Amino acid sequence: MKKTKRTFIGGIFTVVVLVATLSVSTQGQTSGVPCSPAATQTLDGKELPAPSKAIRRHDQFERRRLQALLAGASSSAQGRP
Repeated sequence: MKKTKRTFIGGIFTVVVLVATLSVSTQGQTSGVPCSPAATQTLDGKELPAPSKAIRRHDQFERRRLQALLAGASSSAQGRP
């Protein structure tokens, strides 16, 4: 019983150390002072995923809605003296 418990705890410890090591090594290098506006990180366009279809449909819907609002506002403004 004790050996199994010790092995389990050792396995958990190994996983925690591995995850911590991987997370530290995958962080990008930032320029500037941390927590300042100058501390930015640029990403290559190849690293960004394409937007999903749902996001594209939402963008199209919002664009059409905005165009309709602007068209309605300009037509109502033209009718005023």
